[in-house]
Amino acid sequence: MKTVHENMTSLYRALTLVVATSLLCLCHSQKIPRHGQKFFPDFSIPPAELFFDTKTLPDGHQVEPFLFHNEPKRYFFPIDDDNTPVAITVIPCVSTVEWKVYVIDVPDENSGNGPVSDNQVMQTTTGLVSVANVHSDKIPLQSFRSTSAMTFHGSDGHSGVYMLEIKVTDRDSHVRLFATTSPLTSVSPFPQLPSDNKVKVVHDKRQRTKVTWQPSPTKTVHGQPVEYCVSFNRHRNFMTQCSASTNIFGETRPTVPPNAGFGFSWEKELKAKFSKHTNLIPPAKPENAQFVCKGSKTRHVFTGLKDGQKYYFDVFVVNKLNNLTSRYSGSSLVVKNNNKRRVKKLPENTIVSGDFLKVPSKHHVYRYKLNKAIGKLTVAIQACSAVLHVKITHKDTTIKHFKVRSYKQFQLKKPKSGEYLIKIVSRGKPKGAYKLFIARNAKKIPFPTLPKDKTVKALQTTDGRGCDVTITWSLTSKRQKYCIFKRKEKSSKSLVSWIAKSSRCNSSLRKNSDKVACMNLRAKNRKSVMTYTVRKLKAATTYTVDVYVTKRDGETLPYQPITITTKRKC
Repeated sequence: MKTVHENMTSLYRALTLVVATSLLCLCHSQKIPRHGQKFFPDFSIPPAELFFDTKTLPDGHQVEPFLFHNEPKRYFFPIDDDNTPVAITVIPCVSTVEWKVYVIDVPDENSGNGPVSDNQVMQTTTGLVSVANVHSDKIPLQSFRSTSAMTFHGSDGHSGVYMLEIKVTDRDSHVRLFATTSPLTSVSPFPQLPSDNKVKVVHDKRQRTKVTWQPSPTKTVHGQPVEYCVSFNRHRNFMTQCSASTNIFGETRPTVPPNAGFGFSWEKELKAKFSKHTNLIPPAKPENAQFVCKGSKTRHVFTGLKDGQKYYFDVFVVNKLNNLTSRYSGSSLVVKNNNKRRVKKLPENTIVSGDFLKVPSKHHVYRYKLNKAIGKLTVAIQACSAVLHVKITHKDTTIKHFKVRSYKQFQLKKPKSGEYLIKIVSRGKPKGAYKLFIARNAKKIPFPTLPKDKTVKALQTTDGRGCDVTITWSLTSKRQKYCIFKRKEKSSKSLVSWIAKSSRCNSSLRKNSDKVACMNLRAKNRKSVMTYTVRKLKAATTYTVDVYVTKRDGETLPYQPITITTKRKC
């Protein structure tokens, strides 16, 4: 059995169909229904369904049709009595909206006190259903084109049918429509803005962006419930709450209200067109835009905004009784973090040491100023214990981005004059130290020269007197000092811990008991290797063997360490 609501819905559909038909074909004995005569009987039918079926704007309810690009649509708002105030508001979402308001006169005789003539019937019918005739016979009361909410006011309007002709000019888009015959009541249907409706934005030393605004009189004076929503983005100020939420959260596919329609072919075509609509605005990335509703609070703090980037901030107040919104005057701000203390000057021909352990930070930044263009610029960086991520920029352009696991030296060819920023990041664990050097003359680099092959190889032998291990490594053509160190590992965990905590930047930090030997060597040819036997090792023991190379009066660099385990018996 049908429920009471289903019966009421069926009755409403029948009556609506009769009303729609009567507007298209009037006879001498018919009357044009008005608001005062309950144009739509109250069957608790949602305004969205009424609007979809009749194209008539409900008095005092906001509706949200979906319009296709450059396809004009017409909506109607009938008025019963002369001198009735009228307000029609159009709220764009993601497209510029063009719209016009016409009024179609309805003769007094058509109010039910007498028959209407064929000429009057034809005039009324033509006014409602023929855009061409409206354009030729009627002049719009007012025309609009905007991306922000605009309102048509008719304070001394006369009875008749107001027609709204509307189209979106940029792309397919939702729009919000609101019409009322009570715009002059003591409390505006739209939330009221304070006298100072400017959004205040401040970025503090803690890299937090504080947004504040004054409360709405709708709440403070009239006691109606409101909610504030605040947004930021990197492109522009949003003129409407609909535009902000759509561009930030993404666009939803258009749908037909549930239980709407009579099964006409045009309704089926519209549903099919909606289902095929795929040109939807995707959600914005959180780092580029955010939209947050704060209830009755009048402040919000955003964090993580990028230094040097311009952001736009908007605040919207929503009347929770009718879901209508008003926009505060938006603001913009270029985020400027206090980086002067954190950006250090990088002197030329001087080693700069940094440590992420002593001074916890996500990154270190150095500034080097080149007064004039030169042939080449040499940069050297040594990672003491952790992998480093290094980025070099010039005038906001990244010219080099790389990782440093132990040591890296390179040249910038034909560098232009200006400031260079070198950003060093130590991600994950462990956090370690580093050394940085920059010079115009490569000969002044204090670091030793390493061969292409930086590995240390081991050959294990047993001579009956103990456990001996012979190691080999490649040399370079420059005479440099080489030192060998060994360390006994208690377990694999202690080995990992040692590698993580050890400093590859300075062999002097090693214990004297770990030192095996030091010698000054240079290669006789390109294939020269050094061979050395480490003696008196214990059986069944794991050792880490390191080879360090030091430039005369300069710095030390390590070869890749090698781990060896002696035999059980030797």
